Amino acid sequence: MLIFGTRWTAVMLGQLLYVCSHCQKETMHSAIVRKGMFTLFFIPLIPIGRQYLITCNLCGLRLRAVGNLLAQLQQWEKTGQLPSVESLAARQLQSRG
Repeated sequence: MLIFGTRWTAVMLGQLLYVCSHCQKETMHSAIVRKGMFTLFFIPLIPIGRQYLITCNLCGLRLRAVGNLLAQLQQWEKTGQLPSVESLAARQLQSRG
């Protein structure tokens, strides 16, 4: 008998201050990274995906990060520090030109 499946774990990167698109209030949002693994006999073997999410701490709205915010969260995960918008834009310009 072969036992296989998937397991998703969530790690919170930190808190960000944004205006929520649902409750229209400026509140803290949690930046979350979800990582998926394929498991065999309950042992995680193969990474199957990664999702970057932003969750409103007031109303619970959860959205996938896209565009500039996605790039910021990926950089935050690598370095452990949230990069500023200006430094991220400067890096993107350097890589293009």
